[in-house]
Amino acid sequence: HANDGLNILERLEIEGVSARLLADPQLLIGLISQRLVQRLCPHCKIPYHRVADRLAEDDRDLIEHCCQPEKVFMRHFAGCEHCYRGIVGRIVVAELIAPDAQFFELYRTKS
Repeated sequence: HANDGLNILERLEIEGVSARLLADPQLLIGLISQRLVQRLCPHCKIPYHRVADRLAEDDRDLIEHCCQPEKVFMRHFAGCEHCYRGIVGRIVVAELIAPDAQFFELYRTKS
C-alpha cells in the first residue's frame, strides 16, 4: 500500500523492485492510487459560504485559492432524515499519474 500515487514507486522499491525497472517507460505506463471517502448527504450538506467565517484562516485560504468555493460543501454533523450524521455512503476518489519522460528523469535523479 502507498499513501498516494507518487509514493507507489518508493513502496515498490522497498518491496525489492529495482529502480531501473521502475524507471522503464516500457514497463510502467501508469500509477493509480484510490481511496474511499465519505459522501456528503445531498439533502443537508452545507455550502461553504455559510460556514467560511467559522473556519481557520489557513483552511479558508486553501479553499479559496485552490477550489471553486461555490462548489465546496461541508458536512452537517447533525444529519437529517435521509442520512446518518451527514453521510450517505462512500465514493471512490482516484489519482492517476501517466508518467512521461520528464517524470522518469526526475525519478531517476531523485528530484
